[in-house]
Amino acid sequence: MYSHDLLETIDVTKLGEAHVIVVLNEMNMNACCRHICFDHIIDTQNGAEKLA
Repeated sequence: MYSHDLLETIDVTKLGEAHVIVVLNEMNMNACCRHICFDHIIDTQNGAEKLA
């Protein structure tokens, strides 16, 4: 998971809320493309070790 010295994480609740918003917008034909969301970036070996 920790490849290229970068790992992004997100709280599952926030991800679910974002997904619902995207789906509702797509139903109204207002959304397109891919949607990427994350709330924390781990970019150090120490951060990756703490997560493990």
